[in-house]
Amino acid sequence: MSSVYWVEWTGQGSGVGFTGLGTITTATSTVSVTYTNAQGIAFFQTGGGTNYWTPPNDATSPYTSPTVENRPPGAGIIALRFAGSQTLQFSQTIANPVFAFVSLNGNGYGFINQDFDILSFAGTPGKACGYFGCGNSFKEIIDLGGGNSEYRLRSTSGEPHGTIRFKGTFDTLTWNSLSAEDWNGFTVGIQGTAQEVLAAERAAGSVEGEDSTNGATRASANEYPEYRQASWNDPVGYTNGDQRHKARVWRSYDLPVLESPRRCFAYLRPNVTATLPLTPCISLSMP
Repeated sequence: MSSVYWVEWTGQGSGVGFTGLGTITTATSTVSVTYTNAQGIAFFQTGGGTNYWTPPNDATSPYTSPTVENRPPGAGIIALRFAGSQTLQFSQTIANPVFAFVSLNGNGYGFINQDFDILSFAGTPGKACGYFGCGNSFKEIIDLGGGNSEYRLRSTSGEPHGTIRFKGTFDTLTWNSLSAEDWNGFTVGIQGTAQEVLAAERAAGSVEGEDSTNGATRASANEYPEYRQASWNDPVGYTNGDQRHKARVWRSYDLPVLESPRRCFAYLRPNVTATLPLTPCISLSMP
């Protein structure tokens, strides 16, 4: 289970339709969020107003799950009422965004070529109902042809409240409200910036002991930090004394013996010699 950094909606921009502005503050960074909807919206809340992200108990909240440990704080929400496209833009690349939604009973959201996971919704075992009640949610996949698909968040009954998550890194996220309905609402959170999340998942750093928290590992006057890696300065292998393959072999054999006696010159005793014709032979020394 991990904490989610939820957006704090702060104000409105100008232009056609509606533009909402907010910020997400992570462990090491601040991300600006811009929401645009050319059709307009039902209403927009920043810090005040009714808190629709109830009940307040995180353990039974329809917005928490084994993946998300904290519900959206405060009362910030964007309430939708028109069908059509809308976009979230982030000032830097973020990872694994989470949508929390309220009262998605007469509408649905469609994401082109962007799959998602339903993490939780009201009324499932251990989860309380949301502000307007309970309801079921499900994912529908529509084949659009040409290798394109639309992943839809839909409902079957009641008043769905819950969360979905997208896996990966994003600079923008675009989706369609599938029908006009007054109203359903949402807000957004992230697991972290892409740099934070990838560093945590990979334990990334140029050398062992260096990460996003501790920063760069400095070299002293007589060493380079990369030499601290075990694969560089503590190699593992066979030592010189190791014998990976060892065998002992014995062989026996007979010396050749002359087939017939031959006359030969031999030393039988010291100072005793033979004077017969000589034939080369093995010389023996007798005591």
